[in-house]
Amino acid sequence: MPIRNRHPKKYYIVIMKILMIILVLLLQWGFSYDGDMDEYRVFKEDLTLVRDTYVSCVNLMIDEAPEKAFGTWKDLEFEPPQTTYVEVTEVKGGFAVKGQHGAYKLNVEIRLEEKEGDLLYRIKFLKGSNGPGKEIAGEVFR
Repeated sequence: MPIRNRHPKKYYIVIMKILMIILVLLLQWGFSYDGDMDEYRVFKEDLTLVRDTYVSCVNLMIDEAPEKAFGTWKDLEFEPPQTTYVEVTEVKGGFAVKGQHGAYKLNVEIRLEEKEGDLLYRIKFLKGSNGPGKEIAGEVFR
């Protein structure tokens, strides 16, 4: 009578379960890093904060004194917000943004214009802006 291995299917099933658990843990670990998206969100939040603050000042001035709406920061009583990765400076009729965070580099001038009751952004990219930075600026300043 030949010698048989007792319950070979049990060992096979146990080994397959262990391999599946290891595979699930490795996949979970492999997709858990989201550093680039964190940098993207933080940089976009800084740009959005600058945009919203400036536009709110322009809107208030349009209601109070339309002739001063696109003037200097002093006319608008605009105080640039404190941001971590973006530096804001004044340009005629708008503002300039220069900043960097991770792979995102941006150096841009943004001017506001009113056309048929809507505010439009005129964006001029300067040297020092890269593709990802331009993409974020395009999303924020539509």
